[in-house]
Amino acid sequence: MKVCSFFGHHAINSKEIVREKISLIISDLINSNFSTFLVGCHGDFDKLVLEELIKAKKLNCHIEIRLIFTTLTFLKPKYFDYVESLREKGVQTKIYEIESIYYKNKITFSNKCMLNKSQYAVFYVDESQKQSGAKSILKLAKKNNINYLNLFSKSDNPLYDLTHEEFREKLKEFLMTTHS
Repeated sequence: MKVCSFFGHHAINSKEIVREKISLIISDLINSNFSTFLVGCHGDFDKLVLEELIKAKKLNCHIEIRLIFTTLTFLKPKYFDYVESLREKGVQTKIYEIESIYYKNKITFSNKCMLNKSQYAVFYVDESQKQSGAKSILKLAKKNNINYLNLFSKSDNPLYDLTHEEFREKLKEFLMTTHS
């Protein structure tokens, strides 16, 4: 059983571009005999990955999707329908031993557990950001020599490398086109 985990930023600007990348890498991983996929439950990247894994499972019923909960909140009755709908789509849910972990460290702890179970990891991480949980897990993957792919590209965000002047100009252009 080959395992792949996914880690990425909460906010993504070009969701459809990233979705295409995710879909392609999932297909490649399945064709390379990966059968178990671990994904978290926070933010845009996790949501896109989960959606694409569910689509892939329809064509590849042998794959296992494990959604890793990082909070006990999902055990509350108001989430029962959501969790049940995921199970109906073939998604398994998992919570690592987080009860004794300080609440601000639960996501990082769960991410480390996921990474430790993986032969491969897929990231969507802007390494120029000062600090993020996904970036710290990417550093750990590098340190532990885990094979990985970072899907992030500066071109995913058209405003990425702009100076303040260039940003103001783009904003002016945008405002002029929306008020025309």
